[in-house]
Amino acid sequence: TALMGDSVTLYLARERREAAACVVAIDEDDDGGIYAVATRPPSRRRGLASALMRRALTDARRRGCRTSSLQASQSGFGVYESLGYRDVCAIHVWEHQPAI
Repeated sequence: TALMGDSVTLYLARERREAAACVVAIDEDDDGGIYAVATRPPSRRRGLASALMRRALTDARRRGCRTSSLQASQSGFGVYESLGYRDVCAIHVWEHQPAI
């Protein structure tokens, strides 16, 4: 399923009528940004995120995007590398946890 807005597209894979995986694509100029790639645990390792990513990249190309970029966790590297992404830099993420 693909739900489209002006520059945002949500891709959703379902299993037994339940959301199983998702990808959000946001166009910014000629770059198709990829965000919120997720697969629920029972649906992992079935190629759902890869299939959604391939569809999102194909659609972005059709919309005129020349590049695609994303931020990835270590667990997603294999999926993204298999789709042709390459690691260009590291971003450090800081998290604040309030004192209990």
